[in-house]
Amino acid sequence: MDEIVIFSGFNNLTLARIPQVGQEDHGTFFEYNRYHELFAQQKERSLSVRNLLRRKEKPAAADPPSRSEQIAHAADLTLRHLAGWKSLAAAWGAKITYILQPLSTWVRDEGSEEEEIIFAELEQVGGFSARYGDIMGREVNIEYSSILERGARDLGVDYLNFSPAMADSLDADRWTFIDRIHLTDRGHDFVARKILEHLQNGS
Repeated sequence: MDEIVIFSGFNNLTLARIPQVGQEDHGTFFEYNRYHELFAQQKERSLSVRNLLRRKEKPAAADPPSRSEQIAHAADLTLRHLAGWKSLAAAWGAKITYILQPLSTWVRDEGSEEEEIIFAELEQVGGFSARYGDIMGREVNIEYSSILERGARDLGVDYLNFSPAMADSLDADRWTFIDRIHLTDRGHDFVARKILEHLQNGS
């Protein structure tokens, strides 16, 4: 093994909006609030595990962090995990490339015809913009990426912000996303080819 490619970053940013009281040593997880609701329900039903569940009570409600706090927390968490990968890679003599995954709105203002239809449907069902609108702008990508890039450089890790790289070579009418973050098969093929090109160029 001589190459490790990590393609991630968005989940840490979305989960950073959960107040600090809900963050653990390595961040938190999706459906955090639902998890604690179910634990509370179980606590009411079962007396035999009362002492264990007492330690799992849902934390008191707290205001969500500001956007800058979200970005800082997500970047810190990502870089700590990347440092762990760096230590593992050293044992194999492997090179790490960290790629900040794209978000559709970080790539282009308007998607393909197919994407826009899907995005509109998903907004009605799940309200992505209502939940994550504060981190959908390109300025967030730039701020988040700049912190990650500096940290990766300090760790000696190759870094690529994929959103602008994708924007530079993606046809306006190419159907690439199936939602704001996940890719179609053709989208994955496009990403894989661009990553291979980046690795071969040794950028």
